[in-house]
Amino acid sequence: NLRWNEMTCMHRGVNPFRIWNREIQDPEFHGLARRDLDGPDAVLDFDRSVNGYPPWHAVFFWWYGWLPYGHVVAVFFMLTGMALCGVLQFFLRHQPDEWSARALYWSALASLFLEHVMSLVVSGNYGGLIAGLLAMFLCAVRARRHVVAGLLWAVMMIKSQLVLLLFWPLLFQRRYVTIGVAAATCLAATFVPACLLHESPVELIRQIVVQGMPYVLSPEWWKPLDGLLGVFSNFVRMGVFSAVCAGIAWKMRNVKPEMFRYAAPFIVLPVAFYCPGYDLVVAWPAAFLALVWLCGLPARRLGLFLLCWTPCAVFKSAWWAARRFYGFNAAGLGWIYSAVDLASLLVCAAVFAGAVKALVRNGRAPATEQEVAA
Repeated sequence: NLRWNEMTCMHRGVNPFRIWNREIQDPEFHGLARRDLDGPDAVLDFDRSVNGYPPWHAVFFWWYGWLPYGHVVAVFFMLTGMALCGVLQFFLRHQPDEWSARALYWSALASLFLEHVMSLVVSGNYGGLIAGLLAMFLCAVRARRHVVAGLLWAVMMIKSQLVLLLFWPLLFQRRYVTIGVAAATCLAATFVPACLLHESPVELIRQIVVQGMPYVLSPEWWKPLDGLLGVFSNFVRMGVFSAVCAGIAWKMRNVKPEMFRYAAPFIVLPVAFYCPGYDLVVAWPAAFLALVWLCGLPARRLGLFLLCWTPCAVFKSAWWAARRFYGFNAAGLGWIYSAVDLASLLVCAAVFAGAVKALVRNGRAPATEQEVAA
């Protein structure tokens, strides 16, 4: 709803950020509720609300304003389905050779899918679309299609917090063309809404940060530092984990196959930036980076992962379904979801940490079926 509302405003020459920031009144839409202005218990009404998105989003999805809302929803879910089919094909190409390892591989992927798919369906967010674009990006990187990779990265930047940290592995791989194409595409796309809205491109980019901050909440384990760091708390957390990402990317700069070098951003993604469950599906194409390696270990190691992860995934998916389809009142029970979420995050962190350690130590991942055949 939000994205269609915002594109409708922009087709009328109205900057949705100005409505969201209470600078102008609009007869059709109102600003999305803000905790800093409307209190911590503000209800997020998406039907007639707007807030804002990166300015290049307006260029890539300008067609929203040409179609009725129902048609946009149909096209969007069709594109998301195609993207997820691409992700499935991506995993098929990298599945292990042995049947026992293959069964564990798909069991782990099914568990990862189960955890986030319900939140994706309920929210109708861009997570599935970004996951498909990420799979295409990794294939373009492997094929040395630098310009194509840059264009794909630029489109993925509509959800900047999910893919911004790809900058580090691209930098350490000296993919300057890819970085330049993505930066030039986003900057050029910013000028289009700037002209339509009579705004400065710099101002439009500044608005991205302003409109996002009221909705970025610190994780429970970081909140003790909020009082010490004040308004800079989230920026410090992002900076710290961006530096961690850079360090991991540097350590993995020489591992083979090359696609494994791009795992670093997705190792720190859940803790570095604002990243709800419906956004974490972006990690699906990256998940195989650990899973393929795990399948080279004794089956009990991956079995332990499934034993710990799957109950968390089932609970979180059921929680979303109960709230959306059955009106489940979760008041006072949020701590249960947070505890389960933290447990699954720790399991995921252990898996990826082990994968990074083995990749750095061995210099490569176990051979895939295609590599063996070659």
